[in-house]
Amino acid sequence: MRLPDREALSRNQILSAIPEADLERLWSHFELVRLAVGDNLARPSTRTDYVYFIEKGFASVMAGSPRSQMEVALIGREGMVGLPLVLGASHAHHDCFVQVAGVAQRMAAENLLFAIERIPALRQQILLYTRSFISQLEQAAFANGRCSIGERLARWLLMAQDRLDEDEIPLTQEFFALTLGVRRASVTVALHKFSDAKFIQHRRAVVEILDRSKLIEIAGEAYTV
Repeated sequence: MRLPDREALSRNQILSAIPEADLERLWSHFELVRLAVGDNLARPSTRTDYVYFIEKGFASVMAGSPRSQMEVALIGREGMVGLPLVLGASHAHHDCFVQVAGVAQRMAAENLLFAIERIPALRQQILLYTRSFISQLEQAAFANGRCSIGERLARWLLMAQDRLDEDEIPLTQEFFALTLGVRRASVTVALHKFSDAKFIQHRRAVVEILDRSKLIEIAGEAYTV
């Protein structure tokens, strides 16, 4: 489905930061695609054919084996799926699948590499995002190694809200457990504590954030960077 107008691009922060004249040069190479929950946008050891500039929803980058995975990063409208390609790798390093449905601008890998060489503004914005993505990985390592389940859950809820711009986050407890790399029962306990304290409202497959400031306080150093 081709883009009907330029407004659709403005939701992705990489693309929205590119001068309009440069963006026009990329126009014909984009395809607007829908992202359904569970869609796999990247697979390890599989050649990267497309990159995705997400506009709505978000995807999770998963580390570990197929039998035991946990999330190490989120990618939403602030970024793109396919950074290993930009860094010289023809294959993805980790699984990346959609956690919250949305839409993305898809571009063929060869077209992106061609564009990066010829459009400095695009290259600069992708490099800036790469720095941000690496920082997120570093912070995830700190949180997973030093922080409690409650702190990590608060951090994740805040990160999800940042990407959705909404108070309601449509996810099941199974997804939370996979995301945090813990047992579902541990997630249930943490969600109940947040709900009892009126920080969130938890109902089937949806978490609504009621008090963002309290979640920031709980997450502490795990989120502030």
